[in-house]
This record gives sequence, C-alpha cells and structure tokens, in this order.
Amino acid sequence: MLHNIVMLIVMILTAWVSRYLIPILKSKIGETNYSMIYSLVEDAVLMAQQVMEQEPGEDRKKFVMRYALDRLEEYGLKVDEELISVMVEAAVKRMKLAGGE
Repeated sequence: MLHNIVMLIVMILTAWVSRYLIPILKSKIGETNYSMIYSLVEDAVLMAQQVMEQEPGEDRKKFVMRYALDRLEEYGLKVDEELISVMVEAAVKRMKLAGGE
C-alpha cells in the first residue's frame, strides 16, 4: 500500500514538472539549449546510476550536478544551478518510472 502511495506521488510530481516547470525552463533558456542541456543531464544521471550504484542518492546528485555544470561551462553556457537541479530531479523521476531503478 505504501508503495502505491509513493508511486502515485511520483507520478503526480512528474506530471506537474512536465506540465508546468519544463515549459518555464524552456522559455528561460530556449528550446535548443534546453534539449541539449537536458540530454547532457540525463546522460549524467544514467552514468551516475551505473558507476555509483552503491553510493547514496545525494552523492550521485552532487556528482551529476558538478559534471553537468562543468560540461556546460566547457560549452560556454552559464546555467543556474537550480535549473540543473530541477532537470536532475526530472531525469531521475523519468528513469524510475521507466523502470531504470
């Protein structure tokens, strides 16, 4: 029963992020940049999941944040850490819903 409640909450949060937060992010940074940044974040989340499997989630998130911000800086893109954090959370939620964890 608790598992069902948690899954319902995750689904609601994912729907909210998809419906409201992602369009706001896209308008702030542009569609092309958003797609490139999200793809980078998503790849970093998958990489952290694979190579840091035994590490706590908070350590994996710190790794993903640092990795993404460093790569974006290499591309000359300055992106607010809060935006990256939201993208990380969205990527993790999507991965979990897809059965990746």
